[in-house]
Amino acid sequence: MKRWIIDRLTPNNYNLNEGIEYWKEYIFLRVLFLFLIFGGIAYGFGVVWSIQFKYFLVAGVVSIAYCSILLVIIFHQVPLKIKYYVVTYMALFLGVSLLISLGTDGAGFIYLIGYSILAALLFGLRGAVISVIVNLLVILFIGLGLWYNLFDNYRISLMEPSHWFVLSFNILPMSAVASIPLALVVKGLKQIIDSLKALQRSLEINIEQLNEAKEKAEESDHLKSMFLANISHEVRTPLNAILGYSELLMNEMVDEEQEKRKYYRIVFQNGQYLLEMIDNLLDASLIESHQLTTHSDYFQLGDLIEEIKNLYKSKKNGENVELRFVEDLFSCSELALKSDRKRIKQILINLINNAYKFTFNGLIEVGYDDAGDFLLFYVKDTGIGIPEVNKKHIFRRFVKVDQLKGGAGLGLSISKSLIESLGGKIWFESTEGAGTTFFFSLPKKQEA
Repeated sequence: MKRWIIDRLTPNNYNLNEGIEYWKEYIFLRVLFLFLIFGGIAYGFGVVWSIQFKYFLVAGVVSIAYCSILLVIIFHQVPLKIKYYVVTYMALFLGVSLLISLGTDGAGFIYLIGYSILAALLFGLRGAVISVIVNLLVILFIGLGLWYNLFDNYRISLMEPSHWFVLSFNILPMSAVASIPLALVVKGLKQIIDSLKALQRSLEINIEQLNEAKEKAEESDHLKSMFLANISHEVRTPLNAILGYSELLMNEMVDEEQEKRKYYRIVFQNGQYLLEMIDNLLDASLIESHQLTTHSDYFQLGDLIEEIKNLYKSKKNGENVELRFVEDLFSCSELALKSDRKRIKQILINLINNAYKFTFNGLIEVGYDDAGDFLLFYVKDTGIGIPEVNKKHIFRRFVKVDQLKGGAGLGLSISKSLIESLGGKIWFESTEGAGTTFFFSLPKKQEA
């Protein structure tokens, strides 16, 4: 029984966050439950009294009203709006039947005013106005009935039509005053609650954004700390090589020409590595400060690819790694692009260097497909692939899949920013242990 009562008193159409609608249902359910208890007592005495004095209309209408409300309470699954209508219009019917049967001696006017109050609470301003109009029609209907002697068998017939209109038209303003201001108050409360809810939601969104920004700032600070910890090693290693081999060559401590050429090449390669790292750091700084610029001009794609091929002729990452350019496509030297030649070269070199870092056996393949207004480039390797846990972070600054590998963790981040600034997109496909393919698209003509 306790569980049954709790279920009937618990709103199931609205929750607390929905403000006034929740409280409207909350109060309504408790009023219904009180009516079930106290209305039952009044109903019993009322029906006995009505039958005793032969007011069968009153007994019938009261029985219908009480049973309808009882069914609404028992059948909890009845839609809330239907419950509102049943309770509201039962109050109206009770008021009308009591006025006809008992005249002004009964509680008819009280029920009519109660009907207006319920309409205002449950249906708002529109319901309040309609209830006042309905009450006016009820008064006119009963007045016309008195005028034409339609209620001779009921106590209302004892009243003169003029007396009825004077009395009832004094009651009508009370109905309007009780319902319309109440509806306006409810409407105002709803607007205030809606505004507070909107403000609360806005604050929640701002807090979420601040938390996200805080987490990003903390993560960025952590990554920068890791970067600064690693950069000393990244810079010191090539500098030590340059200084060490330069000292050997400067002091003429190497006699053989072949050995000298080897040392010169080591100094040159380490100098290139340092230059590349400094360029990446400068580009990262420009990107972060939104000062990165591109310069659009026409150039031959074939010439650019030939330049990159020559750059990697002497580069090896091991005896079992082959760098292959798709000749049948890149041989189309007549293909002209309007874009930033320097940045496209930088993107391809970054992706190829990245592939070299993680490929120890097999193949690195570079190619493109003509897709109408766009070119789709790809750099494919048969290296170690990208672990699933690192895929979502792969384009972030200072992120390194393998901390033991060289580099500052900026190449892919810079490449993504450059590609997007040129009007393209970059993505990848990777299987851990089976290799990675980076794709990027670029428009053939970029507006200057």
